[in-house]
Amino acid sequence: MAVGKITHARTVPRGSCLSSQHPVGPPVDAGPDADSRRSITGIGVGTGRAGIRTRGWVQAARCAGPGFTPGRSQETFVSTEGHNPFHHAQALVDHACEALGIQDAMRELLRWPMREYEARLPVMMDDGRVQVFQAYRVQYNHARGPTKGGLRWHVNETIDTVRALACWMTWKTAVVDLPLGGGKGGITCNPRALSPGEAQRMARAYIQAFAPEFAADRDVPAPDVHTTPQHMAWMMDEYERIRARSEPGVITGKPLPLGGSRGRADATSWGGMYVIREADRALGLRLQQGRYVIQGFGNVGGGLARVHPISCGAIE
Repeated sequence: MAVGKITHARTVPRGSCLSSQHPVGPPVDAGPDADSRRSITGIGVGTGRAGIRTRGWVQAARCAGPGFTPGRSQETFVSTEGHNPFHHAQALVDHACEALGIQDAMRELLRWPMREYEARLPVMMDDGRVQVFQAYRVQYNHARGPTKGGLRWHVNETIDTVRALACWMTWKTAVVDLPLGGGKGGITCNPRALSPGEAQRMARAYIQAFAPEFAADRDVPAPDVHTTPQHMAWMMDEYERIRARSEPGVITGKPLPLGGSRGRADATSWGGMYVIREADRALGLRLQQGRYVIQGFGNVGGGLARVHPISCGAIE
């Protein structure tokens, strides 16, 4: 079986100044609103590693307030034909940059991924047919360290969804002062229709396509929507087979016997609970006297339903 090949890649070289040779702007297939986006030519920005100011982004969020909606930039970057998550993410970046007075060159750098890759994955199905799936990996910004972000398997996965989530991963790691950048990946597929054997071949095909981009000091995948520690075990095994050496740090969210972390399964739920608790303290929401609804009952929503009673009684 032939391995997947990267069919599209877009990058701003690390250690390079932006110039007419490396414009920051939409790729050629960016869509009908591409002309409305500006690209930068001939403007140097140091080493090309954008400085993300943690304190500044927190200040921008405070300036926005609880009733925040994006300003005029929303008219340019949010499609009227349907919700595009990356256009929404760009509108939020624009709003934050306006609040902080960030120069146009830096704004343009922050509103686009520094690198993104697409590949076609041929996967042998159980009935002997070969199906080809679209796969993505976005390394949004590595100014603070290796890019970090999960792998999503979803029937409606798109490059814009992956771009948006990689963008938000960048700001999340910066706000909590982690030495990591933002990344994300995915495959457009119906994971519920895959047998265990097909899922394993899919996981290995993804690594075969993107292995050169992954490393503990470069880009580190993790589980996300419809991917589990088992998928990470297959992927790490395939990566180590390709590299011919042990590389346990290249993927997180692995099973415990393979170096996984205790508590990771509920970590996002606990994080959500901490945010709710602090919002209650800051805004006086009096949540313990009210009722609440959890949307979704997967890894995060289901975990939140479990930890919420615990945290309300045990965490002050």
